[in-house]
Amino acid sequence: MKVLIVEDELAASEFLEDSINDLRLNIEVVAVLRLWKDTADWLARNPSPDLILMDINLADGSAFEIFNKIKISTPVVYITAYDKYILQSLKNNGIQYLLKPYQLADLHAVFSKYRELTGHFLKQNELKADKQSRSFRTRLLVKQGNNYLTIQTEKIAFIIFDQKTVFAVDAFNKKQMTQYSNLSELANELDPVNFYKANRQYILNAEFIDSIRIIENGKIAVKLTIPHEPVIVSQDNAMHFKKWLNNEVS
Repeated sequence: MKVLIVEDELAASEFLEDSINDLRLNIEVVAVLRLWKDTADWLARNPSPDLILMDINLADGSAFEIFNKIKISTPVVYITAYDKYILQSLKNNGIQYLLKPYQLADLHAVFSKYRELTGHFLKQNELKADKQSRSFRTRLLVKQGNNYLTIQTEKIAFIIFDQKTVFAVDAFNKKQMTQYSNLSELANELDPVNFYKANRQYILNAEFIDSIRIIENGKIAVKLTIPHEPVIVSQDNAMHFKKWLNNEVS
């Protein structure tokens, strides 16, 4: 991890460097700067560090002035003797607020929190990339008599598990047998932006949902655009379903 220190007091910056070395966390201090103007220039000319440890009241003014001069995406841990800047720090990339005097354990907690946050966002980005790289089924093989035909998934109103068989129901309310015997298996092959496994019996296409209403015990009754009984979403899944319908689920 590469860290930039911004601290105008020599004793304070030396204590911070020594503390970082004592932690033995494989952290490299790439620079120690005293003024906000020098910091802005350094950030404009050098690769961004992983983390900035920064005092707020510097010799040439407030460290927040840096954000008025250049755009910074690096997270910042503010180290100061005053607690009145907490709200402003959160508005300026702050992920932690460390009050002086601090202990070695406090500094260790700062780096632990940073690693937890980066680990979380890395995992989210990996999941997002995985979703983007996956190819979802665009057509489905269905049986009609002795023949097999294909149906475009976008034309499927809903999918139902009935009598140990998975059926696709199209926009004309025509029920057609698929080769699947497991609803979850098919759900994993459909684009989650458009399709939602509402319960153990139904997968719904968002384009064929007419309206929803809250019923007893917080369950949701889903009315479809084609003639069919309402599909029930359980109370446990109700919030997630509404977020999906509102396109809030990534």
